[in-house]
Amino acid sequence: MDYEIIPPQHRRDAKLPMPETAKELRLRNKIEYRHVVQLAREKSLRAIEYLSYLVDDEEADERVRMMAAMTILERAWGKPRQREEDFPQEDAIDIEKLPASLVEKLANVLEQIKKKLPNPEGEKS
Repeated sequence: MDYEIIPPQHRRDAKLPMPETAKELRLRNKIEYRHVVQLAREKSLRAIEYLSYLVDDEEADERVRMMAAMTILERAWGKPRQREEDFPQEDAIDIEKLPASLVEKLANVLEQIKKKLPNPEGEKS
């Protein structure tokens, strides 16, 4: 069954046939999704031009200008990644202070993990 894509402004009045199967529903959703993506891409140049206008508009609120600039930068260069130096290093756990039962359980877990890992070249388990 073919489904035509109906623009959002006409969707309330539209009477699409109910899909008979889950496969037909997935197909219709996929077609509509592609249509939405296509519409968004057609408007992307206009959106960037508007963001550029906001960045240059000296009468606009500073927060609006900053958000417009950040959006443009993220689209052009991607979101910045955080470096490891930005995160505090966790303190090492002192095994001597742990209860013996917990140390034994941890040792068992580590042994099980070792068994599941592939052996490095030349080592026998």
